[in-house]
Amino acid sequence: MTMAVFSDEQVFKDLDTWLQQEKKLREYFGAPALQSREVQKAKLDFYAGVYRKHHNKALLGPGQNSITLKILKAEIKNLERQLHPSLIGKMGYRAGRLLTDIIRVVVRQRERHAERVSLLTASSEQFVKGIRASQSNRKENNLSVVEESIQTYLKKGMKEPEKINQEPNWEISKELKATKEKLPGEERMQQRQKTAKSRSVSL
Repeated sequence: MTMAVFSDEQVFKDLDTWLQQEKKLREYFGAPALQSREVQKAKLDFYAGVYRKHHNKALLGPGQNSITLKILKAEIKNLERQLHPSLIGKMGYRAGRLLTDIIRVVVRQRERHAERVSLLTASSEQFVKGIRASQSNRKENNLSVVEESIQTYLKKGMKEPEKINQEPNWEISKELKATKEKLPGEERMQQRQKTAKSRSVSL
């Protein structure tokens, strides 16, 4: 956050706004209208606002000894004497101006607070939207992964029967092996039976 710097050019720029307003009043209502109490009161309020605005900046920098602000302050005092010659009137005017300044400050602080709240609300909403978007992306990614795994599982399941048919039946091969091992013993039994029959015939 940059700090505002005082400059005489900014003071003259603000005072030019009043000069342009006086020029329009002179064109429409004539020069005597500028000396009316209403115009002088508006001029006093305008000058006081410009002085407060730039005086606060001047206190923080080299503008404390600004000749422009000193002349503006003297002009404000002259207008106060013209509009409020009595001490009571002058004090009442200054008290009213102080109260107006306080109200303006309070209103400005509330406006800034409302702006901050709106910014925080907007940022929180964007944060929540970002979280929801990331969660939805994660869900979509998880679903895609699950779908891919299911598809691969189904493909493998379709290929498994072929693999089973192609693989040899180890149980049948074991039985065949067992029968092959038993064959020599059966031949011996048959030979023994034949020899026994031949003996019985010879007897």
